[in-house]
Amino acid sequence: MMDSRVMPSRVFSFTLLMVLVSFFLNSCGKDTLYHTYHSLPLYGWGRVDTLCYEYLATDSLGEGTGMVMVEVRHRSDYPYRNLPMLLQVLQPDSTLMCSDTLQLFLADGEGQWLGSGFGSLYQAPSLPVGRFLFSSGTYSLRLNHLLPDSLVRGVNDVGIRIVR
Repeated sequence: MMDSRVMPSRVFSFTLLMVLVSFFLNSCGKDTLYHTYHSLPLYGWGRVDTLCYEYLATDSLGEGTGMVMVEVRHRSDYPYRNLPMLLQVLQPDSTLMCSDTLQLFLADGEGQWLGSGFGSLYQAPSLPVGRFLFSSGTYSLRLNHLLPDSLVRGVNDVGIRIVR
């Protein structure tokens, strides 16, 4: 016979697992065309370290446009309130489609982190970059930080999301 004291914790664990699974399945909505992160080393993100993302666009996009967003997870030891970056989008034939300087604010004027956090890790609000027309092919999206530091500590992950 089962111990009745064990049963509620198993039910709770199973319920928690189901809630987490449904959260992850719903967070990857039908409108998301591409979403990936690059994890950065603990010692920092070098100024010359370009983060490269490869997006394969297909004819099934309908009108073929997608909103590009940049997403950043950072730690509480990040020393600044903003993160300037350079985004370059290259077409499948490697010609430059777009080059733009971005300014992602991670903290407000009083130094309070924006977005959401858990422990010492924070998810900054997504930064919409713009809407692009993607025809079939593989597009390269490249990101570099533009801070004066040759090595920036405290940035955990940098991601690209493309939605319809």
